[in-house]
Amino acid sequence: MDRKDAKNCWEYWDCPEEAKKECPSYHADKGNECWLLGAAYCAEHCPFDKQHRGILGCIHCPWYKKFEPYPR
Repeated sequence: MDRKDAKNCWEYWDCPEEAKKECPSYHADKGNECWLLGAAYCAEHCPFDKQHRGILGCIHCPWYKKFEPYPR
C-alpha cells in the first residue's frame, strides 16, 4: 500500500503482525488517532522516532502531522 493511501498508522508504517498483536491503537481500531492511545507503545515500536517518548515522538511523526489534530 502506498503511504498516501493509508487509513491507519499500521498501514502507513507497514507494521509487522507481531507488533499489531500488542498495539492498543490496532485493537481499538483507532489507527487514525493512534497518538491518543498508543503513544507509550509507539515509543518502543514506531519506526519513525526512537529518541522521543510518548506524545513527544508523535508530534514529530509524519503520520500525526498528516491529520494536524492540533492546528496552530
